[in-house]
Amino acid sequence: MSCLQNLIFQHGDRAHEVQPPYPGGTSEGSCGPCPAGSFCPGLGLSSPISSCVAGSECPWDLRTSSPMAILCPQGHFCQPGSAWPVLCHQGEYQPSLGSDSCLLCPPGFHCPHPGTRMPRLCPAHAYCPAGTFTPQDASGLREEGDCSVCPPGNYCRGGQVWGKCPAGYYCPPGASELITQGPRESQTSCPQGQLCAKQCPPGFYCPEGSGEPTLCPPHTMAAAPGAKQQEECGPCPAGRWCKAGDLATHPCPAGHYCPGGSETSPGTPQACPEHTYLPAEGGRSLAECLPCPPGYLCVSPGLSSLESHLCPPGYWCPGDQGAFLCPPGTFRTKPGASSKEDCELCPPGHYCPQAELKDHANVFVIPCRAGFECPAGAVAEVTCRAGSYCETQTGIPPLCPGGYACPAGSSTYTGPGQLCLFPYYCPLGSAHPHECPGGSEALNRSGLRVSEETCCHLCEAGTYRSLALDSQACQPCPPGFSCHQGTESYHSQPCPVGHYCPAKTHSPRPCPSGTFGNSSQAGAVGECLPCPAGTFSAHPGQAGCLPCGSSSFSPPGASHCTCRGLNRVFQKSDGSCICQAGHESYSRRGLESEESDSDEDCQPQVAERCSAGEVRLAATRKCVSPQLHNCSSFCHPVDGKLSAELGICQCQEYVSAEELCDAQCLAKAPQLSLAWGSSRELILSVKGEAGDHDQRVSPPWGREVSSTLGPDQFFQENARVHLVQCGPRGIFGFVISRVDMLDSFLLDRSASHYPVYQMQHLFNSNPNWDFGAFRRLSHLVRETHLNFSRFAHQFLDPGTYVFRDNRLPESIIVVLVKKKGVACDPGLSPVQPSSPYQLARHGVLRHRLLNLGPDWTVITGEPLPLKTLEDFSVRTLYDKLEDQSLHVAAQLSKHRSEALAFYRGASQQLQGLKVRHNSPTAKLPSSLPPQRTGAPLTHFWKLLKTDTALVLPGLSPTPQHN
Repeated sequence: MSCLQNLIFQHGDRAHEVQPPYPGGTSEGSCGPCPAGSFCPGLGLSSPISSCVAGSECPWDLRTSSPMAILCPQGHFCQPGSAWPVLCHQGEYQPSLGSDSCLLCPPGFHCPHPGTRMPRLCPAHAYCPAGTFTPQDASGLREEGDCSVCPPGNYCRGGQVWGKCPAGYYCPPGASELITQGPRESQTSCPQGQLCAKQCPPGFYCPEGSGEPTLCPPHTMAAAPGAKQQEECGPCPAGRWCKAGDLATHPCPAGHYCPGGSETSPGTPQACPEHTYLPAEGGRSLAECLPCPPGYLCVSPGLSSLESHLCPPGYWCPGDQGAFLCPPGTFRTKPGASSKEDCELCPPGHYCPQAELKDHANVFVIPCRAGFECPAGAVAEVTCRAGSYCETQTGIPPLCPGGYACPAGSSTYTGPGQLCLFPYYCPLGSAHPHECPGGSEALNRSGLRVSEETCCHLCEAGTYRSLALDSQACQPCPPGFSCHQGTESYHSQPCPVGHYCPAKTHSPRPCPSGTFGNSSQAGAVGECLPCPAGTFSAHPGQAGCLPCGSSSFSPPGASHCTCRGLNRVFQKSDGSCICQAGHESYSRRGLESEESDSDEDCQPQVAERCSAGEVRLAATRKCVSPQLHNCSSFCHPVDGKLSAELGICQCQEYVSAEELCDAQCLAKAPQLSLAWGSSRELILSVKGEAGDHDQRVSPPWGREVSSTLGPDQFFQENARVHLVQCGPRGIFGFVISRVDMLDSFLLDRSASHYPVYQMQHLFNSNPNWDFGAFRRLSHLVRETHLNFSRFAHQFLDPGTYVFRDNRLPESIIVVLVKKKGVACDPGLSPVQPSSPYQLARHGVLRHRLLNLGPDWTVITGEPLPLKTLEDFSVRTLYDKLEDQSLHVAAQLSKHRSEALAFYRGASQQLQGLKVRHNSPTAKLPSSLPPQRTGAPLTHFWKLLKTDTALVLPGLSPTPQHN
């Protein structure tokens, strides 16, 4: 049997192969299918007739009997004789049927699978080699150049950004692999031609996604590779400097310090501040910066050397405070001054101005010009002082010579107009010619006119010269004014009230006693008016008259008043009439006080007649027995006996004034004087023999005396002063040998002790003496509360006066006032002890009493004891008394007649008498040091005329003084 159509005989299972025909097929199954790519159109074929034509397939199919049976499908190609279509390869495609080949995938497309019918648009990331990428929405890539380089900090695979570079590494642009490498790439690890991630090198840090290593911050460092964050960059070590990008550290440069990096310190080299320096490298802290030493100027930060940094000239540099200009008046030419003292004082004749004003330091001095002076240390030129002249470079200018005038700014003394001419004079150092002062007139003489003494003459007393007058000669003083020698203006010296001044008067003339002047500028004596009746003017120069009082009267022009009662003495101080010493007055109430004022007659006192052997006491006029009289209180602390000649106690011993201050001491002793101050205060001062201030006392000693009563009368000039103290230890006179002894005397004291005048004392020689000031002192102390410490009195009437202490009757002081013209011995102290020798030497004697009691021995022929008085015949007594009374009455009448005649004659003489009284002025000190232990409570001042002496008997025979 033959094989069916499209079948061929096959041997075994290789049906697709064309087998050679085998005879003897046994059944239909021995026939095989026609091989693919061939066709078998008839029966009984042992082989294919022919291959299929191109573009068609001949699959193994019994029905295929034609070479054009089936077209090649899309995505395939069919070669001639193909039994089956062949799929197009990857990268090829075939959109058509019946194609014997496939088409290459066009650019921008891709054929990812075999048998692609239509090419697909090339997707994102396609065509991108390692290290490149495309965005997700980018498609249709045609070439490699359409891919972007992988961004830094990432790595790319398959055209995609595959991930961020891990921390500790960095990925440069185009990185494709994550193969980590060291600092040096390994060619075997990273594929050739590709970039791989690199490890972060030392000195850098690489956080995640780093495209390049980040440099550690300045002054920090990372010692190991692979740093992942900035915190792994450690601080630069102290003393070292870590430069940016430099893996090595360097020593901190000189002039700087490197504290190391920290949160508070950046680690940069810190310049040593101003006024410090650091010569060595490697400084770690500010403390290592050394202070700039004195004499150097370190004003630039970061100073490493002191060379060329000396303090500049004109400045001084303490080192740690910069530079200071040398003070004005100093300069500095050399550098290196370390203190203000190093600046030199500007020498005389030069000046060194204030540097701030001239904008440069005082390096050199500036010479002083002529007409200017520049003392040492001068800041500026000063116009040459008036009275001197200044040549160039003058320091201290010389004085203008006498006879020349040098106004301010003179460069010489011989310039035009500088010679002094009449009537002027120019003493040494004159700035301008001097006119003779007021009160003097110019003398025209030859030679240089150099002094007032040689070129001027004081106006004579009674003349004046005022500078306001054009005349150079002195003019006569007009009436109503006085002009002492050297008077400039008479207007300042009008004749005072109580005085008159004729023309050319050199000093005011006092109105005579018994007259007064009630207006100033009186020009003649006729302008002095007589005192009205019933008034008196006891002293010359009075402005008014005082009333006589109720117990006295006076005619017009009287200088004193006449007491109405006989044997009374008018007291000018208070206008009272008191009994004369040795007299007494009786009123209806009996015996009156010896100091009481009355118009009754005073009767002579009848003193007790002393018996044989008795002594009359000078103080009390009583008769005592010398053997029974106690002298201990008078002579304390020694004993004594009663002196029959003087009627006072004569002590066993005395302290002489020579023991306290001998002749040499007296020659050096200060002379005290008293004067009135401008406000009527008393001033005690120390004077020399000529009346000037004692040159041995420097400065001149003078003290105002306060709390002083008296003196009652105002004295014109200085008066000598003697000091006495009354106190619990008695009355003592002072011998002042040193000025410092006066200080303690000027202390204020109590007035519980004061002097009382012993009117009836037999030593007194002036029964008419006015002691009203002492009566007033007693009144103020006993009957008022007036507070004062001292009492001053001026003795004007010659005589001897005895005073006692008010509380110690035995303590007495004898004041002896000499007559005018009788001087005291200058070689002896005016204060002497109350010894009989000193009393007799100064003429102090006990006066005899004229009126004594009855001498009963004479009357009766025998002594009449007191106990036999009753036996005496009354008739005989009355006879004797009548005789005595007649005798006494006759004597009284005679005395009264003599007294009236004396008064009338004296009044007539006083009317024409002009009395001129000059009493020295003086100043009172406040206190003096006591002479004895125990301070006295009051001071008794004696102001004496220059021709008086003072004898001060003390209670104690041994007075002491300081």
